[in-house]
Amino acid sequence: MLTRCLENSVFAVTANRFGSDIRPRGTVTYTGQSQIVAPKGELVYRAKSEAGEFYIAGIEVKKARYELMNQRNELLEDRCPEYYTDIIGK
Repeated sequence: MLTRCLENSVFAVTANRFGSDIRPRGTVTYTGQSQIVAPKGELVYRAKSEAGEFYIAGIEVKKARYELMNQRNELLEDRCPEYYTDIIGK
């Protein structure tokens, strides 16, 4: 998720439970470790494994509006909308 947030300049909050489920084809184990990631790929918070937690984080929405990844890569200017027409049906 760190890389996806960096690539798209977005915040992400991912939730994952912990424990195991026994299913007909085997056991599925969940690790927990829910997390909050900032647009530059920074880990804001990651929950402990195998423990229930409650966490509140303040986020700065302006950080997600900053589209400059580095000096040579601006997310919106690098788009090529001429290639989207087949996708959107225009």
